[in-house]
Amino acid sequence: MRRFVAILRATLALVLALVLDLAANATNTAPAATPEVDIADGTPGAAGARVPPNLLLNLSLGYTAAGAAYPGADDYARGKEYAGYFDARMCYVYPLRRKAGGISMEPDLNEATAYFTVSKAASASHECGADSFSGNFMNWAGAATLDILRYALSGGDRVIDKPGLTVLQRAYLPDGKRNPDFYAHPRYFPRKVLRAGGAGGAPNQVTPFDTAVLYVVSCRNRILFSDSPDGGNCDTPRIPADPGAPGHGDRFFGEFLARVKVCDTAEGPRRPDLCVAYANAYKPAGSLQQYAGKMRFGLFAYLTEHGAGDPNLYGGALRAALGHIGQSRYEAPDFSASVNDRPEWNGASGVLTGGAGVLNYVNLLGRSAPGRLGVYKNAEPLSELYYEALRYLQGRQPSAGKPGFASDDGLPMLGAWRDPLAASCQRDVILTVGDAYTDGDRYVPGNTRTDHADAARAPDAFGPLAPLNAMEWTRRLGDMEADPAGAHGNGAPRPGLRGLERQDTGAAGRGTYYIAGLAYWAHTNAIRADGAARVDNYVIDLDPGAGAGAGALDPRDRQLYLAAKYGGFDGNPLGANGEAGARPVLADAEPGGADGYPAHYALGGDPAALIAAIRAMFAGAAAGPDLQPGPFLMTTPVAAEDGYLFQADFSAAARRGGLSRFAVEMDGEGLPRIGKRLWEAGAILGGQPGAKPTVPAARHVYTFGAADGKPATISFEWAQLSARQRALLDLPPGPGEAGARRADGLGEARLNYLRGDRSREMGRAGGIFRRRDGVLGDIVHAAPVFVGAPSAGLQGPAYDAFYARHKNRRQVVYVGANDGMLHAFDAAGGAELFAYVPNALMGALNELTGVRGAHRAYVDGAAAAGEALLPGGWKTVLVSGMGAGARGVFALDVSEPDHFQAGGALWEFTDRDDVAMGNLLAAPAIAKFKTGVKDGLPQYRYFAVLTSGLNSHVGALFLLALDKPAAQAWRLGVNYYRLALPAGDPGTANAIGPPALALGGDGAVRHAYAGDLQGNLWRVDFGGGAPWPGAVERHALFVARDGAGAHQPISAQPKLAFAPGGGYLILFGTGKFIEDGDALPANFRQQSFYAIRDGLADQSVPAGRAALTPRTLSGAGGAAGLAVGGAAFSYAGAGARQGWYFDFPHTDGERGIGNPVLAAGKLFFNSLAPGRDPCAGPRTRAYIVDSLSGYAVDETGLAQAGAVTGKILDAGSAGPPLVFRVKARAGARNATGRALVTEEYVVLAPGGGVRKATLSMPAKRLGWREVTNWRELHAASTK
Repeated sequence: MRRFVAILRATLALVLALVLDLAANATNTAPAATPEVDIADGTPGAAGARVPPNLLLNLSLGYTAAGAAYPGADDYARGKEYAGYFDARMCYVYPLRRKAGGISMEPDLNEATAYFTVSKAASASHECGADSFSGNFMNWAGAATLDILRYALSGGDRVIDKPGLTVLQRAYLPDGKRNPDFYAHPRYFPRKVLRAGGAGGAPNQVTPFDTAVLYVVSCRNRILFSDSPDGGNCDTPRIPADPGAPGHGDRFFGEFLARVKVCDTAEGPRRPDLCVAYANAYKPAGSLQQYAGKMRFGLFAYLTEHGAGDPNLYGGALRAALGHIGQSRYEAPDFSASVNDRPEWNGASGVLTGGAGVLNYVNLLGRSAPGRLGVYKNAEPLSELYYEALRYLQGRQPSAGKPGFASDDGLPMLGAWRDPLAASCQRDVILTVGDAYTDGDRYVPGNTRTDHADAARAPDAFGPLAPLNAMEWTRRLGDMEADPAGAHGNGAPRPGLRGLERQDTGAAGRGTYYIAGLAYWAHTNAIRADGAARVDNYVIDLDPGAGAGAGALDPRDRQLYLAAKYGGFDGNPLGANGEAGARPVLADAEPGGADGYPAHYALGGDPAALIAAIRAMFAGAAAGPDLQPGPFLMTTPVAAEDGYLFQADFSAAARRGGLSRFAVEMDGEGLPRIGKRLWEAGAILGGQPGAKPTVPAARHVYTFGAADGKPATISFEWAQLSARQRALLDLPPGPGEAGARRADGLGEARLNYLRGDRSREMGRAGGIFRRRDGVLGDIVHAAPVFVGAPSAGLQGPAYDAFYARHKNRRQVVYVGANDGMLHAFDAAGGAELFAYVPNALMGALNELTGVRGAHRAYVDGAAAAGEALLPGGWKTVLVSGMGAGARGVFALDVSEPDHFQAGGALWEFTDRDDVAMGNLLAAPAIAKFKTGVKDGLPQYRYFAVLTSGLNSHVGALFLLALDKPAAQAWRLGVNYYRLALPAGDPGTANAIGPPALALGGDGAVRHAYAGDLQGNLWRVDFGGGAPWPGAVERHALFVARDGAGAHQPISAQPKLAFAPGGGYLILFGTGKFIEDGDALPANFRQQSFYAIRDGLADQSVPAGRAALTPRTLSGAGGAAGLAVGGAAFSYAGAGARQGWYFDFPHTDGERGIGNPVLAAGKLFFNSLAPGRDPCAGPRTRAYIVDSLSGYAVDETGLAQAGAVTGKILDAGSAGPPLVFRVKARAGARNATGRALVTEEYVVLAPGGGVRKATLSMPAKRLGWREVTNWRELHAASTK
């Protein structure tokens, strides 16, 4: 009967497994609508990460900003692409109307209906064949510098903005009423000319006008075409009234509105650089819209009707208060997302709301009222504008001026200010846009110069802050620039800048350098009495240096350049970091590129570069300057001697990272501590002081491709890639399917960029790609893996020979990064040995070069390495997930890291091979499995063991055969196995966490234990052979629920210990820390730590908390720790319990998400508490408890009720504790031969000091019994 029941149970299990597999396969075509997990870019809850920075636009825009974006009069080149509102790769037509009283046609000037629209694609040389206008030519001929600014900031001035219809208009040009007349002005907007036979091609190939010479004049909001340069003004008739007058007017071929329709349903997908999709349409968008969910924006500018020296008016006015402009806002106290009741555009249609706000001012400047068309500021008191912005950020009111002054241009002006500070850690950023022609800007604190109608002003003493003296701070930076005695270590002194505080600059010498001193002060001093806030400055100088006077100065001698250099550096721009071997930060303030300009500075003259620079500045402002600590690896987890630690750091938003090796040293008390940094891989890759960067072409970079038509490891070089791989790299970055984007021919340049070539980065001559702080990308979830000698504990055919051959091989640290590569670094010196680019990421690599796109993940999963027996012999294999970068894993043969070449990539496995594969953050395992019996002998096979991960619609355990030939297709049940787990709640996001493997005496896996995000703990049994029918039980082994019955997610790998009476004790914490929302106080839930006994029989499975003994945590919860209480219990006999648990204090969101460590029978684990203060980072508690009882350990090393644990570490860490045994001593034997061994351990935390622990455990003879027939039993066991 028992045998029948067993057979029936096995049969039912097999049927269930088949049903589950069929259900999983069915989802290949119709995945369930299960919510996905939004994997965070960085560490959720990092200090200040929830607080949106303040970005204040300081727009010092006079009439010169409306000048030509391309100031050359006759330099159009058809092979060059010109940025602007028109799509440079398309052709356009314009509507005509019947002339009054006649039958001939002329261009329509009805502002409601007249605009250029796309008609067809242009040729490769941007020509259109005599029937339409080239968008490329129109940008060159008619774009204004202000258009380029708007393109980057707001997406352009929408003169018509309706659902489904957007028309952009060129900046309205001054016509002489209040500013100079721009009509054919040789300096501001020259008459453009195109001659047949030149580099620009024939006029009838870029316009419909058949003429040998074409003249183009821009005026007001019009653009005029003629064959003659004889027109006198914007209103000159097409045909002169005097028949004897020479030539034709500027409107001879037509007068057109400088307007263009953009981002319709056809152009939207084709032009991702400008257009953003909404519910049923596309709209143009700039960096303001792109970063609306990450920053608060405000705007300062001038009152345009008043002169710079007007004694009744101060230089700057608040035009838009700092606030959120998008659909969501993030407000104190917890800065969680809520609906913004005053967005600047409609979230469904994308139509701007208008009336007020940042976008409103940016777009309407120069056409804000009917009587003010083409009117801009004449004088630019830039230093005063900047100082007013500082006062606003300080929480003060405007400088005193004549009461009653209001907006003079129809745009809002705010005279009463509300303090914009939302949190003490909120970052303040000022982006100043202007040019060298400043005027009358002396009236700032500390000024003693009273010429040019400016008054003296005392230093500004605001609260307890040191008085601000603009002249003094300007003098300081001038002295550092000139450095006549070499006191400041300036390697490139500029003697002409000495005495800068009294030098004149700007328009006719009426300006000052005070803005540089003000920016320097604001960047290096706390600007408020209630916090440590400083200002990070970005500066755009619109004048490329071709003008007269101040505009002809070398940019390094301009006030804007110095404001960026001294207002935006990291550290002291002329000093050192203070760390041995570090290069002076001057190299960061002024990178040694083709232009040598600071990263916070951009110079006008190249519209495409200006757009890219503005986008880079917004990205930098959103990112912040600080690196976060990333994953770490300790090479000696048990003993400290000769150990070292590898620590990653990153700024996900800035997309930069590093990997450092630190020595682990012993202090005077014999305790380990983290010592000095020995190397940093990113610096080595990019070039350390005194050393050249790694030559990109000399790097050994590989990918998975095809050689001779078969899958193989190939060099990541243009000539080696397949046609498909090259086509993917040839696509420009942008949203949407690849098929909707056109190749731009930059694929090889992109590949070189990925290899480390920085010559095409923004800020370099001809640069078009995203500017990087370094070649090494950010390392967020990809924990480093150390691979030295092969494991000494394995056995198998020829393993001894394999071990002997490789025991002295090079030690290597492997780590993935969000630059698209897994890197192999020499552990001794930090040099890169090789890198691998997964083919699964090939379609997203182009995004790394984009200057607009947001950060995304690439090789962002943890890796694992181990030995496996493959058909060619023993190998050391590395297997890595890609985290949020791609749904899948890849495997490499790293047996010989100095010779990673052909065959190095074993395989890749993604959701294209099995749709159940998700995003894998945790490290896979490499393990041996018994797959069957042949000729009476067990058969074994090595697999990569992993779960389906995040965002998979099927929870499953995968076994991927490491011996699969590269050319063999993946086949379920042949070279991989998928053991599907019972489905959970489809309305809740779920994922299976990393499994813990229980091995048998032969080293093969017998059981796997894994939790999921819905609180289930699963056991998978691997008895028998492949495909292991009945491996998955119908019900979970245990379901974690809090005291109120709510499910508790299990995201960490459990720890296994042998349980009393047989079976295993499964130890794990609950909680998750994967999404940004996990750090929000609104999402804090009660989390716990559990110890569950699995006796490997059905009756031993606990029903829930009721079968466990509770432990209590009591105490204030501070640095002193928490006392663990609760009743004693037994695992056997009357009243037996099946384990223990305790609940973390939940007020600060404490949770158990790290992997525990077992030592001396005690469990070491860290918890993580995000806390409620948005300006404080997560905190870690270090727990040490007895694994069997759950009690903490007292000072003598014994586990008992009332002992204290859970002390707070100085630095938060979600990783496993680093545990070292430093001392051990054994006591005297007792009468039974048992002795008590006392061991001293240290828990080391990177950046968080040490915690000491004394542990005691029995040793020597633990028990005995007399066996009278042991010889017979021994003999029987050997038969």
